[in-house]
Amino acid sequence: IETSEDLLTHPLIEVATHRAGWPYVLDTLRLPVHGARLTFADSTVMAAALAAHGGGIALARAPASDLCMAQAGLVRCLPELQIAGREHYHLVYPDRTVLRPPARAFRNWLLNAL
Repeated sequence: IETSEDLLTHPLIEVATHRAGWPYVLDTLRLPVHGARLTFADSTVMAAALAAHGGGIALARAPASDLCMAQAGLVRCLPELQIAGREHYHLVYPDRTVLRPPARAFRNWLLNAL
Protein backbone atom coordinates (compact mmCIF):
# COMPACT_ATOMS: atom_id res chain seq x y z
CA ILE A 1 0.00 0.00 0.00
CA GLU A 2 1.67 3.15 -1.21
CA THR A 3 -1.18 5.64 -1.62
CA SER A 4 -4.55 6.17 0.03
CA GLU A 5 -6.22 4.96 -3.18
CA ASP A 6 -4.61 1.56 -2.61
CA LEU A 7 -6.84 1.09 0.43
CA LEU A 8 -9.77 0.38 -1.87
CA THR A 9 -8.04 -2.73 -3.23
CA HIS A 10 -8.28 -4.46 0.18
CA PRO A 11 -11.09 -5.39 2.56
CA LEU A 12 -11.43 -2.65 5.18
CA ILE A 13 -12.21 -3.85 8.69
CA GLU A 14 -14.70 -1.63 10.46
CA VAL A 15 -15.47 -1.68 14.21
CA ALA A 16 -19.25 -1.54 14.13
CA THR A 17 -19.69 0.63 17.23
CA HIS A 18 -17.42 3.49 16.20
CA ARG A 19 -18.94 6.67 14.78
CA ALA A 20 -15.94 7.64 12.66
CA GLY A 21 -15.10 4.57 10.64
CA TRP A 22 -13.93 3.79 7.14
CA PRO A 23 -16.74 5.74 5.42
CA TYR A 24 -15.64 8.86 7.35
CA VAL A 25 -11.97 8.22 6.49
CA LEU A 26 -12.66 7.59 2.81
CA ASP A 27 -14.88 10.65 2.58
CA THR A 28 -12.14 12.76 4.22
CA LEU A 29 -9.65 11.38 1.67
CA ARG A 30 -12.14 12.12 -1.13
CA LEU A 31 -12.27 8.45 -2.09
CA PRO A 32 -15.49 6.71 -3.18
CA VAL A 33 -17.11 4.95 -0.24
CA HIS A 34 -19.16 2.84 -2.66
CA GLY A 35 -15.94 1.23 -3.91
CA ALA A 36 -14.96 -0.05 -0.48
CA ARG A 37 -15.34 -3.64 0.71
CA LEU A 38 -16.21 -3.28 4.40
CA THR A 39 -15.95 -6.13 6.88
CA PHE A 40 -17.45 -5.53 10.32
CA ALA A 41 -15.99 -6.54 13.68
CA ASP A 42 -17.44 -6.16 17.16
CA SER A 43 -14.34 -4.67 18.78
CA THR A 44 -10.90 -3.25 18.17
CA VAL A 45 -9.36 -6.49 19.46
CA MET A 46 -11.39 -8.52 16.97
CA ALA A 47 -10.51 -6.12 14.13
CA ALA A 48 -6.80 -6.42 14.97
CA ALA A 49 -6.98 -10.22 15.07
CA LEU A 50 -8.81 -10.32 11.75
CA ALA A 51 -6.23 -8.03 10.15
CA ALA A 52 -3.35 -10.04 11.63
CA HIS A 53 -4.73 -13.14 9.96
CA GLY A 54 -4.96 -11.50 6.54
CA GLY A 55 -8.61 -10.49 6.64
CA GLY A 56 -8.02 -6.90 5.59
CA ILE A 57 -6.93 -3.52 6.91
CA ALA A 58 -8.07 -2.56 10.40
CA LEU A 59 -8.75 1.07 11.17
CA ALA A 60 -6.83 1.98 14.32
CA ARG A 61 -7.67 4.83 16.65
CA ALA A 62 -4.37 5.90 18.16
CA PRO A 63 -3.27 6.10 20.85
CA ALA A 64 -6.08 3.98 22.34
CA SER A 65 -5.44 1.10 19.91
CA ASP A 66 -1.62 1.27 19.81
CA LEU A 67 -0.98 -1.58 22.26
CA CYS A 68 -3.63 -3.83 20.70
CA MET A 69 -2.24 -3.29 17.20
CA ALA A 70 1.35 -3.87 18.35
CA GLN A 71 0.38 -7.09 20.15
CA ALA A 72 -1.26 -8.32 16.94
CA GLY A 73 1.98 -7.59 15.04
CA LEU A 74 0.36 -4.88 12.91
CA VAL A 75 2.05 -1.78 11.54
CA ARG A 76 0.72 1.38 9.93
CA CYS A 77 0.32 0.98 6.18
CA LEU A 78 0.41 4.74 5.48
CA PRO A 79 2.43 6.29 8.34
CA GLU A 80 1.92 9.85 7.11
CA LEU A 81 -1.87 9.50 7.08
CA GLN A 82 -3.63 10.82 10.19
CA ILE A 83 -7.25 11.89 10.31
CA ALA A 84 -8.85 13.53 13.32
CA GLY A 85 -11.66 11.45 14.76
CA ARG A 86 -15.17 12.55 15.66
CA GLU A 87 -15.28 11.14 19.18
CA HIS A 88 -14.23 12.91 22.36
CA TYR A 89 -13.72 12.04 25.99
CA HIS A 90 -15.26 13.97 28.86
CA LEU A 91 -14.26 14.02 32.50
CA VAL A 92 -17.43 14.31 34.56
CA TYR A 93 -17.57 14.71 38.32
CA PRO A 94 -20.23 16.10 40.65
CA ASP A 95 -18.07 18.46 42.71
CA ARG A 96 -14.34 19.15 42.69
CA THR A 97 -14.21 18.97 46.50
CA VAL A 98 -15.27 15.30 46.54
CA LEU A 99 -12.49 14.18 44.19
CA ARG A 100 -9.85 11.98 45.78
CA PRO A 101 -6.28 13.28 45.43
CA PRO A 102 -5.37 10.97 42.48
CA ALA A 103 -8.50 12.03 40.58
CA ARG A 104 -7.81 15.69 41.36
CA ALA A 105 -4.22 15.28 40.12
CA PHE A 106 -5.47 13.66 36.91
CA ARG A 107 -8.01 16.46 36.40
CA ASN A 108 -5.34 19.11 36.87
CA TRP A 109 -2.95 17.31 34.50
CA LEU A 110 -5.67 16.99 31.88
CA LEU A 111 -6.63 20.65 32.07
CA ASN A 112 -2.99 21.72 31.83
CA ALA A 113 -2.42 19.45 28.83
CA LEU A 114 -5.03 21.29 26.78
